[in-house]
Amino acid sequence: MKSISKISRKEAKPIMVFVSGENCTNSKRMSEVFRRKTVSTFLGENFVCKEMDGTNIFNVFKASNWGVNTIPSYVFLTSKGEVVYVVSGYKKADKMIEEAQTALELMKDQNNIIQ
Repeated sequence: MKSISKISRKEAKPIMVFVSGENCTNSKRMSEVFRRKTVSTFLGENFVCKEMDGTNIFNVFKASNWGVNTIPSYVFLTSKGEVVYVVSGYKKADKMIEEAQTALELMKDQNNIIQ
């Protein structure tokens, strides 16, 4: 997580972590959603993105500290690793973009996009 925080600060973008599971049907469906041009472009322009295996015991512990209790989940963080917004479940492309926009708005409201 330290290297993604460095990248986040360097690029002046917040972080989005996709907590997934290899055998999770909705995680596989979300991987397809993330490959859609509209979603990948929006996320790439606004966030430093990382996928994390939510079935790995070390990652489960970290994700639970972020408030994640199911997969797939999407954790939106500042570059300092502070959780701003968490959402879970399968999302269609337009809904995923809407959730990411909500995270950006919350960060702007809190004035902490890259703090």
